[in-house]
Amino acid sequence: MKRLILAATLALSSMTAAANELDAPAGFNWGISLSELKKQSLVPEDCKHEDSTAVCKTTGAPKPLSFADFYYLVFIEGSGLQKVSVVGNTIDSDSTGSEGKATFEKIETALNGKYGDAPKSLKHVGLELYDEWDEFYQCLAYDGCGYWLSFWDIGEGALFMELKGLKRGSGYLNIVYESPDYSQLAAAIKQNRLNSDVDAL
Repeated sequence: MKRLILAATLALSSMTAAANELDAPAGFNWGISLSELKKQSLVPEDCKHEDSTAVCKTTGAPKPLSFADFYYLVFIEGSGLQKVSVVGNTIDSDSTGSEGKATFEKIETALNGKYGDAPKSLKHVGLELYDEWDEFYQCLAYDGCGYWLSFWDIGEGALFMELKGLKRGSGYLNIVYESPDYSQLAAAIKQNRLNSDVDAL
């Protein structure tokens, strides 16, 4: 476990973006197209296309993060890669959440060192239903019971990290990176969809 935390910390600390600029994680580059990514022998699997977007899952990355199980990549037509979700390996046999909390805090510290302290951080459990010491992940999985997350605004981009629950003693870390252009592009797609619906009524 100590090796996992250290490797995760070093991997995130080694990124060199300025504090006011959010780079894509794991060696990916904002704006790269799906076809360009395939030329790098990184072939995403399970791609789902909707409107002007493609969401693809891949287990490979230019600079793999040791704690990552897989990555979700969001491509927007004409703009390339605009969002990346890093889905961590499943944490098992951790009923109190101590292992998950330690991993979260180590990576949070690394990200704080790179981008400044997270301006938004919620770390509460036991608000609803699951409030026993060994029900940490059940609580995180139950809506309204608890949260273990941090959020950074970096320039026009956004970075969100959350420890999520699966079942008793089991959870995983999820880190979401949104490019500086993502929110504007996503809003435009939503508006186009609305306009299309209005036109079809």
